[in-house]
Amino acid sequence: MRIEKNITLQQVKKTGSTTVYYSAHTLWWTDDPDDLQHGPVPLDVYGSPLYQGELDIFLRKAQTKPEHYGSHGLTTLMAAHHKNMKPEKDDDPKLRTSWAALNRVVHQQAEASATGFQLLS
Repeated sequence: MRIEKNITLQQVKKTGSTTVYYSAHTLWWTDDPDDLQHGPVPLDVYGSPLYQGELDIFLRKAQTKPEHYGSHGLTTLMAAHHKNMKPEKDDDPKLRTSWAALNRVVHQQAEASATGFQLLS
């Protein structure tokens, strides 16, 4: 899995979006309806059905408990945003469903970036 920094928490807050779409079975989420996959119901990129709610409430709850996402907190939450998470076909399936697993990727990429190397997966 590759994590890119295409959108930040501050940018999400400034989009003017009022709705958040988040997966019933994975960590995936977005505030942009153009990111949704379509079937009988809206889906995430893995085919999981979506919940939707008020974006400001979703973000406020995340900000009051960033430790829920692991030691990298809100950085890991933002890694799960559709515009930042770049799945690859050989990814460990746990990366889709485990904040701990995604947090490890965030940590590895942060360490690699600090040393001048960039991890692609």
